[in-house]
Amino acid sequence: SATAIYGNRGANGVIIITTKRGQKGKTTIDFNNYYGIQTNRELPELMDAAAFVEYSREAQRNVLGGTYDPTPNKQRDFLNDQLIATPFMTKNMERAWASGTYDASKLQSTNWIDYGLVEGNIQNYSLSLRGGNDATRFMISGDYFVNDGVVVDQSYKRYNVRLNLEHNISSKVKLGTNSVFTSSSQEAGYGVFDVYGLKSFNPLASPFNDDSSLAIFPTNNTRTPNPITNFGKTKRDVNQNRILGSYYVDAELMRGLSFRSNLGLDLRNALNKNFNAENTASAGGDKTPSSASMSSSKRYNYTWENILSYQRTFSQNHNLNMTFLQSIQEEKVESSGISVSDLPYDALGYYNMGSALTINGVNSNLSNWKMSSFMARANYGFKGKYLATVSARYDGSSRLAEGQKWVMFPSTAVAWRLKAEPFLANSNAITELKLRVGYGKTGNTSIDPYKTLGRVGTNRYVFGEANILGFTPIEMINPDLTWETTDQFNGGIDFGFFKDRVTGALEVYTQNTHDLLLNRQLPTVSGFSSILSNIGKTRNKGIEFSLSTINIRNQNFQWKTDIQFAANKQEIIELWNGKNDDIGSLWFIGQPVNIYFNGKFNGIWQNTAEDLAEMAKFNTNGATFKPGDIRPMDKNGDYKITEADRYILGQQDPKWTFSLGNSFVYKNFDATIFLNGMFGNTLNHDLDMRYDGRYNQPKRNYWTPNNPSNEAPRPILNVASLNYLSLMNYYSGDFIRVKNIALGYTVPATALRKMKLQKLHVYVSAQNPFLFTKFPGTDPEGATGFNDPSVTTYTLGFNLSL
Repeated sequence: SATAIYGNRGANGVIIITTKRGQKGKTTIDFNNYYGIQTNRELPELMDAAAFVEYSREAQRNVLGGTYDPTPNKQRDFLNDQLIATPFMTKNMERAWASGTYDASKLQSTNWIDYGLVEGNIQNYSLSLRGGNDATRFMISGDYFVNDGVVVDQSYKRYNVRLNLEHNISSKVKLGTNSVFTSSSQEAGYGVFDVYGLKSFNPLASPFNDDSSLAIFPTNNTRTPNPITNFGKTKRDVNQNRILGSYYVDAELMRGLSFRSNLGLDLRNALNKNFNAENTASAGGDKTPSSASMSSSKRYNYTWENILSYQRTFSQNHNLNMTFLQSIQEEKVESSGISVSDLPYDALGYYNMGSALTINGVNSNLSNWKMSSFMARANYGFKGKYLATVSARYDGSSRLAEGQKWVMFPSTAVAWRLKAEPFLANSNAITELKLRVGYGKTGNTSIDPYKTLGRVGTNRYVFGEANILGFTPIEMINPDLTWETTDQFNGGIDFGFFKDRVTGALEVYTQNTHDLLLNRQLPTVSGFSSILSNIGKTRNKGIEFSLSTINIRNQNFQWKTDIQFAANKQEIIELWNGKNDDIGSLWFIGQPVNIYFNGKFNGIWQNTAEDLAEMAKFNTNGATFKPGDIRPMDKNGDYKITEADRYILGQQDPKWTFSLGNSFVYKNFDATIFLNGMFGNTLNHDLDMRYDGRYNQPKRNYWTPNNPSNEAPRPILNVASLNYLSLMNYYSGDFIRVKNIALGYTVPATALRKMKLQKLHVYVSAQNPFLFTKFPGTDPEGATGFNDPSVTTYTLGFNLSL
């Protein structure tokens, strides 16, 4: 029912955020500060020089063929370009063979990742003043936040100023604002965790030349210039200024009748600046000119709401509250950009692009959409124990097709507060008990504007001696595109026991969504790969449970626990073609919308009589399996690996989540520990595994004739992608994380009076200190693998009030 009030804006739920406000009385000054250090969580272990030599040898032997000889062979080593590609690498191998026999302990190993990681730090300073009198209440605050990240050349800074102000013009009219200005700048860095970043470099190589200068190509591989050349010379700066404000006037028109007009503004200016100095990895290596680009965007979003409310109590037992709303919303985004190369000098970076010899591209864009809404709601209560709500919302969106823009969203809910009944009113054990049920509709139009109009793209071609600009359709028009609509039923119970020592709520819901806004795959002969359509029906069923308990409470000690649990099951009920699967779009009846569908990993082919006989049957049908290769599951048993052998391997969204928080107070000391977890989702991540003998990768128990592993395949030199390698990329996303541990101390009131303070609280905390998961990458939340570090933060801070 609450979601339905917000219509399209509440399609994904409603979160209400309340900020501090000024109050009548003495002006209070609050100052909060914390400082912390950040460390990178443990990364997957990469191969060192000795492990890489063995790995590269195996990759070369699998190319050369012949009789397998696991003994180190100097002649083969010095013919392997992955081991002696540069003079430094050659000297490295010569040290290992100096005694005439191979000694891996003599190898010098480079941990490339260490060059890109540093200890980060985080700090925040916040100052606020709040107070007021009978006519005016205010709260003004300023905040400064800075984070120097755990990756070289990565940082983030943010400033904001907030004003919450309310003024009584008269006893019946007041106006106010809640507004905040934020300015942020981010240096994004480059080259550490990219596909061919530091993690991929050969540990036998060095980032430096003999003269201590940086080597552009440390391994003589022109695809992988040295990312360290980017440090301090490559800029990836993202800057944004934002004004977010609500400006309102409240007027009491007569007894029980009030009017409120509210203007919400969201103004954002963003500027992205990129610069690649010459002779850096980001520019492409040596003898490459510098390049730069800049893009800017202005986003203007406003919402204007006019609300009329009426509230009366009749005969002491009947309470009626009615609300009527009219609102309009508009968003306009303007963007432009330019990209250049061949800058004459690096000193000015991206600030003198007009001097570039080559303009690679210029672009500009405009996006605009509008929405209009009308809403009516009535709340009725009888004796505070029988409650009912009825609402209706009428929304229109410019994003949809003509004749399909407007739709009605009704909702209704009833509740029975049993605690107010005579048979429970005097109960000491039950302090709250309420049953409630609700039904409502919500809509969604979260698509890019102009989808119903079709788009065209530009093509340049030569006609005679002229350079002609042509236009071609790149998106199919859908003139019938309409709202995605969700019908939801929910039932719940709110409870409190033993003077609210135990409180909580249990909620069950069913959501039936139809006319989903999804891209449907098209036959390529149509000239388009897909079209945005209203497709089929889905169903979500779920349960949410929250529980708060005060386990111990006495004069000196209190222990409180908060638990939240949520489970959700999503399934496709119907598609554009009825109750039939759409395999091309990876949509299956009875399954969630977002699933993984691929072949299944079935171990590694072994050099056994049984496996050799099985391989022969596949190879007669065109396969080329050998011992050490990945073995896919043959689903239908026809000794052919085809599209018919694919499985639904899992869903992208978790099936259930939980959080557990415990807080403790002993005299003036306090402590908290908070955990959360996700379960039931599948991750698809390659962890940058290649098995090609050229690039470094995480250590794996790969197959060799003397190590018949069933976990990972044999490496093959210069084979960019082993057959069926993608089958090994699916992992469980289950995890339990200790999100935060904190310990604090509040200075006693007697000491505060001597220091002329109202409050002083000092604390230490550890954020993300522990993670329990079977995912072999860095962090399963987001499946970062190597692509982005996951950090642990240790902070020291205080809260002070004057």
